[in-house]
Amino acid sequence: PTTYKVVLKAFEDYWGGPNGMNLPPPGKQRIQTIEFHFQPSFTTRLLDLKQGKATGIEVSATDLFSIIDKDAWINQGVMKSLIPGVTVHGPIPVLETFWICLITNVTRPDGSFRDWQPFADWRIRMAVACSFNRTDANIYLNNRLGIVANTIIPPGTFPEGSYNPNIKPPYSFNLTKAKELLADAYRNPLKSATHEMHFYNGTKIPPGVVDNTFSDEKPRVIEFYVGSAATLYIRLFTEMTENLNSIAKEVTGSSNALVFRVVLVPWGQQYTLAAKHQVDAIIGGWYCDYNHIMNWLMPMYYSRGIYPSWDQFNITVLDNLYNQAVKADEEGNFTKLLQIANEMHRVSNNLVMYILLWHTSRYYVRSSWLKGWYVNPVILNDIFSSMYYEKPF
Repeated sequence: PTTYKVVLKAFEDYWGGPNGMNLPPPGKQRIQTIEFHFQPSFTTRLLDLKQGKATGIEVSATDLFSIIDKDAWINQGVMKSLIPGVTVHGPIPVLETFWICLITNVTRPDGSFRDWQPFADWRIRMAVACSFNRTDANIYLNNRLGIVANTIIPPGTFPEGSYNPNIKPPYSFNLTKAKELLADAYRNPLKSATHEMHFYNGTKIPPGVVDNTFSDEKPRVIEFYVGSAATLYIRLFTEMTENLNSIAKEVTGSSNALVFRVVLVPWGQQYTLAAKHQVDAIIGGWYCDYNHIMNWLMPMYYSRGIYPSWDQFNITVLDNLYNQAVKADEEGNFTKLLQIANEMHRVSNNLVMYILLWHTSRYYVRSSWLKGWYVNPVILNDIFSSMYYEKPF
């Protein structure tokens, strides 16, 4: 906690890795110690790499063209390093998806239930989803490193057919629609006194507990939390909130009635706060523990899964479909499993449980001295047991 350094030492009885993956060849010294250093400054990270002080560094998509040739990437899809002695491995399609999590049943730090529940209102969820251009963001912010997601399932997921690009979410970039939705939420605010609303556990919220009114007399804030080093998503949220604040001012005639704000925290802290339901929204992401569609359906859609339990979505129809999916998987009936999964995608998309962003490709910026490099495309990590150092000729 004081040095922001993690040190890993090789385990001498390591069993050797999956079949077909070799350990260092005879005469080559396996890497014995790996040190991870937290360095928030990209400029410093890059300088350390160039000077040989670092073997590899993390590079945001927004800094991509500081390390690779832009023309080669845009025109040929090739990551050609601009830095002598540095290799850029990639792009490597991985089983990973990113989205914006919208949290309902938000609580205060003391655990009490908050009266302001903006993302319990479908209109506000939908307005946010319409407030930015996902395709443009993937091209100009993410530098074409992803495939715009229409469901949570990335290409390459087992069984074949799990990835279905034909299912579309109901939202797209449309500031006029965003304005109409926020205007309706302004004129007809969601209240537990006038609408049937439920806590995550299924019990009805009493009248007077939730009041989503926003005005000069009752100013409200919607906060989007993002990792302080996540340059890509900071820029995404900044552009999105600028659009939303402009719309909110036009709808209410005030700069204070409804304010959308970006909050920077250490990356892990946004997940901690989301797990406690203490924030409105975060950037969420998932890469599968194993390559199977069930490793997406449970954590993303089942009410006791990771993200629904954080976001406080308890959707009966999704739980019922999930139980059917479990049975179909047990029976080995993949045709039925995919039909059920497709219906789960449609339900989730129409509810705007998530604002889907993209399925990603990864790249790894490493010293060219590092040989025997492999990556596991499921867990996205370098496989250090196969690596060794050798001066390039």
